[in-house]
Amino acid sequence: MHRRRVFAQLVYDTDRNLGNVLISENWHLWMIDFSRAFRLYHELENRKNLERCGRQLLERLRQLDAAEVKAKTKDYLNKMEIDGVMARRDAIVKLYENLIKEKGEAQVLY
Repeated sequence: MHRRRVFAQLVYDTDRNLGNVLISENWHLWMIDFSRAFRLYHELENRKNLERCGRQLLERLRQLDAAEVKAKTKDYLNKMEIDGVMARRDAIVKLYENLIKEKGEAQVLY
């Protein structure tokens, strides 16, 4: 669930609800319906949803660059949408770095 929340903030998905999640027989979560995502905003939609983060996810976010996003989404996102994703990525990384300083790594990362 924490990864899902991070991703929803990264893509600024304003329609995350239980109707937009499928759960397999093995309890694998599948996020569906991104028709209200990839907004142009540079700030996060809801910082309060970001309490914990996987270590690998945070490291991957730190490594993410605009060229990679552009290459992977060239048929779907325009420059302004990519700029929004990257600005929100920066905000997410900064938020978690601040939370780690405040609460300690063990309370924030898993």
